[in-house]
Amino acid sequence: MKQDTYIDLEKVAQSVNWFEDPRKVLSNQDKFLCYVMKYGLYEDVQEVYSHYGKSAFKKALNSVYAQILDERSIAYFTRLLTK
Repeated sequence: MKQDTYIDLEKVAQSVNWFEDPRKVLSNQDKFLCYVMKYGLYEDVQEVYSHYGKSAFKKALNSVYAQILDERSIAYFTRLLTK
């Protein structure tokens, strides 16, 4: 992972999960992506999606960490990722 990309992802991790160390959040991809899907701004989601890709988001949506998401987020990302 490029240093600039890591710094940008670390900033996103800090903003979507402000109560844990960003590096710890990034160490668990599914958990990080679920927090992005729940709390991320549009720009955050775009940046993270361009880095991880559709398959990683689908995997996170089907992981145990999907319980982080609310019904609206689940519906939105399910629709988006099944196109």
